[in-house]
Amino acid sequence: FSKAANLIYFSGYLTNLYNSDFRPFFFVLPKNNKPTLIVPDLELGGAKKTSWVDDVRVWGSSKRCVATDPIKLLTNVLKEFKLNNGKIGMELGNGQRLGMTIQQFDVLKNSLPNIEIINNDSVVWSCRMIKSKVEIEFLKRSGLANDKGFKAAVDTIGEGITEKEVEIEMAKAFVENGALPNFMTITAGLNRYDMMNPYASEKVVMQKGDMVVMDFGCTFKGYFSDVTRGVFVGKPHPKAAELYKAIRDVNAYALEAAKPGNPVNAIDAAAEKRIIELGFRDLMLHRTGHSLGLEVHEIPSIGP
Repeated sequence: FSKAANLIYFSGYLTNLYNSDFRPFFFVLPKNNKPTLIVPDLELGGAKKTSWVDDVRVWGSSKRCVATDPIKLLTNVLKEFKLNNGKIGMELGNGQRLGMTIQQFDVLKNSLPNIEIINNDSVVWSCRMIKSKVEIEFLKRSGLANDKGFKAAVDTIGEGITEKEVEIEMAKAFVENGALPNFMTITAGLNRYDMMNPYASEKVVMQKGDMVVMDFGCTFKGYFSDVTRGVFVGKPHPKAAELYKAIRDVNAYALEAAKPGNPVNAIDAAAEKRIIELGFRDLMLHRTGHSLGLEVHEIPSIGP
């Protein structure tokens, strides 16, 4: 594994350095051997203290490094475990990404000509989409912090307020409730409604009748929350009020279908059916929703 969310899930290793595209990390999980965590030299202390893995190896330029190059170290580990012949699963499938450059991937393949690299996403998602009790608790804590952020935003919204001012108060509430801000999309007014994922503007001043649409989320111990909410400044336009009432209606229908034993596409089908019944078929833009976890978008997708 080389993708941050997978490294966290399978090794327990937490670090802010996952944000760097210049320092690859690898977790080798052999079928018949102990796992190995491969990290940049400066991460050795953090890896040993946050991960359950005993075998932590570092690459870099210091004397304690057994290799200066991460791909060279990964290659050596695979050879040591006699994994240089046969199949190796890597993150090649839906929703997965390799945590290395294409050039580094080519070097790895050329260094191990007798391996067959296959897609491991079925293993990844079959594990990650079923949450443990600890994960569920982390998701709840993330969701509760998200609720506090929403309340702070609503308390701030009003005539003359900018989107940026709302964003700042939301972010403060996330942090005050033990979470970290991840994304905050805030759009207000006629010239912003067709922008689905913009950054908050410092110039847009809210006026009476505006709808403020917010798509926002935070993380607690790496686990995401994600909510979309809309509120009005003063009395809404009749058409806006009609649409708002309709989407609340559709949301209730979708929740009613979200029951144990139902396939996820039944949730999407319920939402779509209700949208059509209400006469808004032409306004359907995308799926009903998605799963959450160590990433804001996970499998299963709540769609057809």
